[in-house]
Amino acid sequence: LARGDIILTTSTATVSKAIRLGTKSDISHAMVYVQHCSVIDATSEGVHARNTQRLFFEGECALHVLRLKAGLTPEQAEQVCQFVRQRVGSEYSTREAIKTVIGGAGQ
Repeated sequence: LARGDIILTTSTATVSKAIRLGTKSDISHAMVYVQHCSVIDATSEGVHARNTQRLFFEGECALHVLRLKAGLTPEQAEQVCQFVRQRVGSEYSTREAIKTVIGGAGQ
């Protein structure tokens, strides 16, 4: 993994199934890789930093990593990581999540 990679996942949890049904996707969750063994993601519990060595993915569930073909410059990767780090501890916004699905702009 590289800084700034977006990790897309799913699970067998009911909320994951509902998200996939509503979005017509095999993906229900996204995380940003910020440094060695560390990702930042948002769940109903809020925005958290997590250790990748403590994440477990079920074999039948989707797992994808997105990276720009040209990659990010070190400066761009730093900006992405600073942006998500600044949100650690904030509340999860269901409203903003829905806006991303229907095409609204979130701030």
